Amino acid sequence: LRTVASINASLELARQAGVLDDAEIIVGDCSPARLPGWERLNDVAEAVGGVGYRHFAENLGSGGGSNRLAADAQTDLLLVLNPDTYVVPSLVSTMVTFFNADPAIGIADARQLPLEHPKAYDRDTRETSWASGACMMIRRTAFLEVGGFDAEFFPLYCDDVDLSWQIRRAGWRCIHVASAAVFHDKRISLDGIPVASDREIHSGTLARLFLTLKWGRNDLHLESIAACEASNDVRVSEALDEFREYEKAGNLPTEVPDAAQVAEFVSGNYANHRF
Repeated sequence: LRTVASINASLELARQAGVLDDAEIIVGDCSPARLPGWERLNDVAEAVGGVGYRHFAENLGSGGGSNRLAADAQTDLLLVLNPDTYVVPSLVSTMVTFFNADPAIGIADARQLPLEHPKAYDRDTRETSWASGACMMIRRTAFLEVGGFDAEFFPLYCDDVDLSWQIRRAGWRCIHVASAAVFHDKRISLDGIPVASDREIHSGTLARLFLTLKWGRNDLHLESIAACEASNDVRVSEALDEFREYEKAGNLPTEVPDAAQVAEFVSGNYANHRF
């Protein structure tokens, strides 16, 4: 409810600012049964006349769910949000203004609060390696051109990195809009570091093994395999075991041509980091 209410307010402000015409809110539900009280989503979406609710009744993953929702969309721009986010009222109008001003922008993300993502961006051009799926806006033309998210190999983590690199490889710009803010409800430790769940560690490890293969870094792939083998973390070991099952079945991602022109692997990350 909180997420939908924030989107509703942001859409209304964008309309008042004259930067947005038609809009729709579509919520995807991957739970086995419909979310209790899902009908109440309509009560906080008066700006668009209610919510398009899609119950998938199966776990499609973040990328797979977004692909299903995008297939229903008719808008020029897509705003993808995590369910644990809350956008500031000016977010939609700020981001849409950038897209309207530059038809070369294919994908963009917003500044996350209270903890900013550390990946670097050019303060003049706003160019960045990839856009975070916590809150990203995508030109639907660019999304369709690259076939959407790779939900097979990146159901939860690195789906946003892979999509951003595919969009950049197709010739579109990827930018960070620091003036657009979104609250991202992450658990933070006493030393200010986000606390990763078991699922995050498992999925992040598996996604890295696929990403290094798909984007032409066999050297880093072998390093990652060795690191997994040396790890005492059961979550990492289970991710490696799952990867081995894919490998045994011959089901691995095809390497992207000219990957080195786009992919950025820096000190274990997928971009230079500011901090």
